[in-house]
Amino acid sequence: MRVPSRLFPLLAIACLALPLESCTEEETLESQLWEVKPGSVYDGDTFRVTSGFEELKIRMCGIDAPEKKQPLGIQSRDYLRSLLSKDNGQVILVPTDTDRYGRTVAEVFVSDGGDRELFVNGLMVKAGLAYEYKRYSGNCPNKDVLTTAEEMAKEDKAGVWGNPNSIEPWEWRRQKR
Repeated sequence: MRVPSRLFPLLAIACLALPLESCTEEETLESQLWEVKPGSVYDGDTFRVTSGFEELKIRMCGIDAPEKKQPLGIQSRDYLRSLLSKDNGQVILVPTDTDRYGRTVAEVFVSDGGDRELFVNGLMVKAGLAYEYKRYSGNCPNKDVLTTAEEMAKEDKAGVWGNPNSIEPWEWRRQKR
């Protein structure tokens, strides 16, 4: 059985995890409630979800996390696991696209345990455990929140921004080819 879709004012939700000045407009898109498949968080930007008999592989919209073999790769994965475990593994997905590997590209939200949803993509970037993937973030409804989160992470020297020798994951993958 599929969980019914709901409508959420996305920018308002996304801004709950970041300063209000990063919120300038409100947009409404279709969102869906899913459960994170146990053991499926492979790295800091990819995981699987289920709803009834349906399963999707999710690639988080507009971010790119360090690969597991890169510095902070395991920490990035573990932080994503901790965020996705909130609310008993239930997540709200806002699909934006399907990538060339057949993964659903989506913005991801979790309940904070109260009455607010937190923008997981933005929290990963704000923690310095993912980069805004500018090549693709233009497709994300909350692109401006990702940009603000990265500015904050840089200013705080959080995660990857604490090491001047950090290599962006897309560059690291290119070098490994």
